[in-house]
Amino acid sequence: MISTAHQKLRLCILMGAPVSLSVKDFLGLLRDRTSWTFIVLVLLGLAVGDPFAMLGQTSLWQILLFWPAAVLIYLALITAGLTVCSPLARRWPDLPVPLPLISVFATLPGVIIGDRIAAALSGGARFVALDGRMLLLFGLVQVFETVFFLFVLNQTAYWQNRSDAAQPRAAATDGDGDRTLVIGAERVPVARVLHIEAREHYVRVTLDGESITQRARLSDIVAQTAPEDGVQPHRSWWVSKRAAHEVMRDGTRHVMKLTDDTLVPVARTRLGEVQTWVARHIQRPQSDY
Repeated sequence: MISTAHQKLRLCILMGAPVSLSVKDFLGLLRDRTSWTFIVLVLLGLAVGDPFAMLGQTSLWQILLFWPAAVLIYLALITAGLTVCSPLARRWPDLPVPLPLISVFATLPGVIIGDRIAAALSGGARFVALDGRMLLLFGLVQVFETVFFLFVLNQTAYWQNRSDAAQPRAAATDGDGDRTLVIGAERVPVARVLHIEAREHYVRVTLDGESITQRARLSDIVAQTAPEDGVQPHRSWWVSKRAAHEVMRDGTRHVMKLTDDTLVPVARTRLGEVQTWVARHIQRPQSDY
């Protein structure tokens, strides 16, 4: 059973493909130097942008207290929101988790509590009000989140190295445990992959006990595999040898039945190739064609 902290979430951002990310990944990103460089730049942008018109009306000390406190509370509440969504993702792996919605519930308490903390410590007045300026702040938060996931995420050392650190290597006697597939931002051990389905603009990869979604092309992934790893019965599917069971008829079409009873379509142009592959690699009797 995948723990709550390790459960992958299909995190949907304002722009771009969904990001496969767990609570553990999010916490790892918060410890990354590149992430904190971006956060510092965000703090400077918020202080200069001044959506609550604090400049000239309060002390610099209060401003320097307010924004870091608000951002830290926001990050803590985002972590809590992802943690709450993790059990749902375990039950429904394809469930989209909308980050903009979570950030709304994280931003509002963040700025209100941060405002109170800054006012209490500096002796100044509170500036946060539930008016149009809050809508401006929500818009700025969405811009910052989108920039991070589209442009900063792949530059962080944690994201580049997380697969090797977070995923245990399969103990394979034939050496497959040391081989990995580069799937979008993930580096996944071949031995863990059961099947891959291409969808619009991204792929869904089913592993042992979990699934991940990445922006990638199936053809680029298949090019990294060997015939003994698996087969591509359809332009939208790749099936590992461990997951394949048999080729059978389903009405007027042929399908590949997997060990988890998933039925994968077999393209007519690939039928002969797939049948030959099954006969060679899968030691099970096939159904009548």
